[in-house]
Amino acid sequence: MSNIARRCILILGVHRSGSSALSGVLDRMGIDLGKAIAPPSYDNPKGFYENTRVQALNNKLLAELKITWDYTGLINGDWWKHLSISKYRSEAIEIIEEEFKGQSLFAIKDPRICYLFPFWENIFDSLNITIQCIVMLRHPEEVAASLEKRNQFSYTKSHLLYLSHLFCIEKYRQGYVTSFVKYDELLNDPLQIVQQLDRELNLNRSKENISTERFDDFISKGLRNHHFSDTTLINKPFLSHIASSYQTFFTLPREKSTIEQITLLSAQHEKFLNAFGNGLEEGNRYTTSILINFGEGFQEVEKLSAIIKADQHLWDINEWCDEKTIHAVKLLPISSAGFVNLEPSLSLKTAQISSNANFVEDDTYYFEDKHSEIIFQFQAPQKLDDCTLLLSYDYIIPSVDFSLNESLRELNQLKTSFSYRLGWILTSPFRLIYYLFHLFRADRVSQIIPLIKSVLKNPMGLLKSVQPQHFKTLKNALLTEPPDVIVKNIIKLIRKNN
Repeated sequence: MSNIARRCILILGVHRSGSSALSGVLDRMGIDLGKAIAPPSYDNPKGFYENTRVQALNNKLLAELKITWDYTGLINGDWWKHLSISKYRSEAIEIIEEEFKGQSLFAIKDPRICYLFPFWENIFDSLNITIQCIVMLRHPEEVAASLEKRNQFSYTKSHLLYLSHLFCIEKYRQGYVTSFVKYDELLNDPLQIVQQLDRELNLNRSKENISTERFDDFISKGLRNHHFSDTTLINKPFLSHIASSYQTFFTLPREKSTIEQITLLSAQHEKFLNAFGNGLEEGNRYTTSILINFGEGFQEVEKLSAIIKADQHLWDINEWCDEKTIHAVKLLPISSAGFVNLEPSLSLKTAQISSNANFVEDDTYYFEDKHSEIIFQFQAPQKLDDCTLLLSYDYIIPSVDFSLNESLRELNQLKTSFSYRLGWILTSPFRLIYYLFHLFRADRVSQIIPLIKSVLKNPMGLLKSVQPQHFKTLKNALLTEPPDVIVKNIIKLIRKNN
């Protein structure tokens, strides 16, 4: 192998940040981007300039981490050291050696590397290749608008995706020579950016490679489909740390105080992500509930609850409200922190709406606490012709603890083993005794005895008072409430009817 010093420029930026345009500029500067380059497409007619082999490997790594390219969280722990990730080292080395054979200077662009930087850092270190970084910065609202147009991402998801990429970039680029490029400056004066890169990264390009003619036919202001003023980096500061984070990231050049500020903001961002670590994931159960005040206040025993099984949930309570006078409706939209978009029927829109949301804009509610509530209070009791509520949930994916994923995988393998199943069968009598002991312990008996007395006191009256709606309520309660609460509510209902 040659002893010539080798360098790799990593182009770091979130999806739709303009990194493709920047990669095209590097290509015209004579910097190799590899052989297997992705072709242009409808959403990027001038080309992505992404190496398809690098991209394919990055998708494998993300799959091992149980996430995808649009993951909005942070990856914690030394995940790149685990066997399921390190097994791809030989493939990564092969890609670099084959795609950039004989090149002392080359560049790689793939937004996924913002998250996977430690893996590639380890690969380049083993190959004695020096890393240099270019950080691509584009106006946050332009990125959000572009992601909404191409991928139909929500406003919230786009900004969280952008911020998580920026925090990862800032964390991993430390210690490496870095040049910052703003997308609008690239479009307005590409030659100035080319000269900046040549100077800051010590590229030593020839005058021919950095002449205006090289870029006139490639870079134009027509590449910009969305335009926002630089005076406001975010139009809807729905989280306290978002506006200040963007302001800090877009302040150039970076100073020591700026880096310290980013560290504090990163901790705040991760705290927020942890608070929202309850997405609609398989194995987790989140509920929504509704209560109606028919004149006697909100009765907990008559609460309707349902499990959230999709990104939308429709509450149709016309049957419950039929021909009844309603004073107020209380909605518990989600048993977790989250973003909820609410579409009430016209009759409910006439009510005065209040909530304990931390932020409300139009019909979007942001709750930082799992005890979320929205109340529809009517000025005068009335009967409703139409009573429906459509809830749309906008979640972020929780941070990944790779060591936890590894442990769960090992646990699942253990549960399917013969020895585990045999042990389960042999210990079943002891587990039955344990269950019966806890079922009939003193505190449970003290709850069940009043229930039996109430039933024996007036059995016929109780049977007459039972309505079909009670069975529906009980079914929902069995899925969403603990047994102690169900027993207490049944006792209250029986006493009320007796």
